[in-house]
Amino acid sequence: MATKYKRAFGLIRVSSSAQDLEQQKKVLMTEAKKAGYVIEDEEEGHDFFSEKITGYDEDYDYDRKSIVDLKQAITIEKPSAIFIVELSRLTRTAIKVSKYITELSLNPKIPMYFVDYKIWTINPEDGKINNDGVLKLIGGAEGVELER
Repeated sequence: MATKYKRAFGLIRVSSSAQDLEQQKKVLMTEAKKAGYVIEDEEEGHDFFSEKITGYDEDYDYDRKSIVDLKQAITIEKPSAIFIVELSRLTRTAIKVSKYITELSLNPKIPMYFVDYKIWTINPEDGKINNDGVLKLIGGAEGVELER
């Protein structure tokens, strides 16, 4: 019997040529599949939102293109989940972590999974917000900003 996977999106970002978007894609595709999701990476069904840019969002007053594109995509076709390799790939600005988690996950009710923390923002099984997990991510954002 074939397993039916739920559709997910992946958000990836690198800030230097030494970092690899393809490696992040592979990690997210593997993690998504383990959790019962699929992230398409074909010309027609591209479900990755990526960018080569600094994650320190205070360097600009607007949202990065990958964030804008992801926000737009979830209004058109809401995925069952969003996967991110590391909290620092979302942003390196602590204040924006809360903003992005709210806009991309909590308000549209889309579970978001952070591979590095092994945390879901919303439990994909029952749809309840993981308040402890969200608080850990917001707390971890301070460290991510300091790493910069």
